[in-house]
Amino acid sequence: MRYQARDWTKRTIYQGTYERALLHFLKSLELNDLVIDVGANIGVTLWHSLKSSTSNATYLAFEPSIQCISDLEFTGNQISNEGKIFKFALGEEDTTQRLYGVNNEKHSGLASLIESESQVGDSLIVQVRKLDTVLASEEFTGKVSLLKIDTEGYEGAILSGAVKLLKSRKVEIIILEVSPHLSELTYLENLQEILGDAYSWFIIEEVGVFRRRPKLRKISHAEATTSDFQFNLAIVRLDRVEACIGDTFSV
Repeated sequence: MRYQARDWTKRTIYQGTYERALLHFLKSLELNDLVIDVGANIGVTLWHSLKSSTSNATYLAFEPSIQCISDLEFTGNQISNEGKIFKFALGEEDTTQRLYGVNNEKHSGLASLIESESQVGDSLIVQVRKLDTVLASEEFTGKVSLLKIDTEGYEGAILSGAVKLLKSRKVEIIILEVSPHLSELTYLENLQEILGDAYSWFIIEEVGVFRRRPKLRKISHAEATTSDFQFNLAIVRLDRVEACIGDTFSV
């Protein structure tokens, strides 16, 4: 990573305080198939997903913000796994939309397809495609070890553009940043209808006062839908739950 003190994302990564529980979880996973990183930013979650893996997992990374592309490509070059970086956004249809909050020198991770009064920076028109469309164009029909989506409140639209993939239940682990202050969480109800009882839902969190440790806390989709705080949600296919928990996480 190329350090930049003014950027909150890069500064907290350097300090070791960025998304600690999530990164612990990602590093603990053994990923053998495709990793899909939506809202890849500068590649920190992609790096932690793949750097400790001894497998031949491949990846697709999506990031529409021109502010992040150079650093994301730098990260991609440090990863031995094969993959592709797409410089466009994902959504519920194949179109173009305006991306807000670009070139915010204090926080490169806040660009979003959702406009808000608090956003700082520029805006520009970007290409948007459905994930199902991309996978079809890539002629991908295999398994997905991890689907991670962190798009500042736009997660629901991305899931709507990935219904074919989700219905196939080929995705082993889904990680979503859930942000009730940025968007309605009704999309989680729709996701539950698609996935059914084939998956367990967990909040990825830290516990402890002096010595912090990561924890997966099992929750219902109803609890997730009514949450009033931001959190990282892990949705794990039942046949992968035991392997994901391992010795690192308490439940």
